Amino acid sequence: MVRMGSGTILTKVYKYFLAVSGFDPVNSLLAYSGGRDSSTLFHGLRKLQELEEERRLVAQTCTQARVALTVARIRTGAIQERSTAKRIGIEAAAREYRYRAITAIARSHSLSYVITAHTRDDLSETLLRRIFSSSSSSGLKGIPSVRNLGEGITVLRPMLGISRREIDEYIQKERLTVSEDSSNEEDLFQRNKIRKILKPSLVRVFPGWEKGLRGTSSRVSIDGDFIDKAAEEAAQRCIFRYMEGFRVSTERYISQHRAIRLRLLTRVCGSLQGRVSLSWRAILEFDRSILSGTPKIRGAGISIERREGSLFIAPSLDFHGHRGYFFLIPGPGIYRNAGYSVVSEKVVILKAQGKGNTISKNAFTFPLVMRTRKPGDLLVVDGHTVLVDDILKDWKVAPSIREVIPILEDSKGILAVMPICLEGYGLPYRKFRSFKGPLGEEGISLTLKGVR
Repeated sequence: MVRMGSGTILTKVYKYFLAVSGFDPVNSLLAYSGGRDSSTLFHGLRKLQELEEERRLVAQTCTQARVALTVARIRTGAIQERSTAKRIGIEAAAREYRYRAITAIARSHSLSYVITAHTRDDLSETLLRRIFSSSSSSGLKGIPSVRNLGEGITVLRPMLGISRREIDEYIQKERLTVSEDSSNEEDLFQRNKIRKILKPSLVRVFPGWEKGLRGTSSRVSIDGDFIDKAAEEAAQRCIFRYMEGFRVSTERYISQHRAIRLRLLTRVCGSLQGRVSLSWRAILEFDRSILSGTPKIRGAGISIERREGSLFIAPSLDFHGHRGYFFLIPGPGIYRNAGYSVVSEKVVILKAQGKGNTISKNAFTFPLVMRTRKPGDLLVVDGHTVLVDDILKDWKVAPSIREVIPILEDSKGILAVMPICLEGYGLPYRKFRSFKGPLGEEGISLTLKGVR
């Protein structure tokens, strides 16, 4: 994709046309000379037309079949922003958005299953990508046929044993109308390079490579499951919740096999980092520092302090480049992070229904997390999935302040966006997750102090 300045040309073109009410590329005339400028615009309009045609096909098919359709919309440019912020590829960023939207929609409609059409070719391509990306044994399991997303939602993949060739034959036989993504013919994305370059080469050298790859994946999965079970048992013996983080028995941690230790660290740090995964290199460095007896370790948003025979692992608030914070709130009380300017005020149980910065205690479960926003954060409002970034823009919150707006989360996901919690900013805004139960007469009041 051609780039210009801080964003792609196509992103800028999309933003322009999205702002034009009722615009339809099919019902438009382009002044096309064949020069650089009009040729670039022609290409962008073709992409936009393809997207509109896909939307129409999906809507028409669902209407004819009398099947309910929910469309999740992602702000133009948001995927690129997430890709940059997390230092991951465009496809990985898009995948994260996709599953967040799927989970939020399933939750809002009280659905138990999400069904996807991943094929055997998707499985082999995923395994190839992960092998060359230094993946763990969990990653080398490939794409599971059944995946638990949590909150009673399960992903089912009934077509993992079916090849893309078999699907093409079925489409021709049944004369199905389908959408063809033109990006599948371009070499810009890694998936296409795997399909068009790597896989044909493997067929020439190793004709049975797919079967062999799936066999290797199965064997690695068996070993990985054994180690994961051992790590789970070790975690129950040596990892305990402590304030905003965890306390880990130093002696028991050091006595574990290296494979177990690294899984324990990955588990603890991952839960503190939320959806942002810690690099393998960072996990290795943490383990090396612990074994060498380093009293204090800090990096990648994690702080590890060694004292009193334990490792105290907590979020580190020395974020680089912005004023980020993270608080774990297990119940009513005052929560501070000594040495930092971010303080959470006392959580008060009210006797009457409150307003402003209060939340009904029936609408959530402890523990709560109060944190800064992350790219792709989604809130379910009145049955619709909304980007937190879009909510803040609608409120006209200044970009310099958006990075410190409190996001509240519980075990079900994002509970609320609460600018009103920021002491000293005078922001009256708040927006809550959809809740259909009785509010009751009790709630909690939250204030965030010391943010500058």
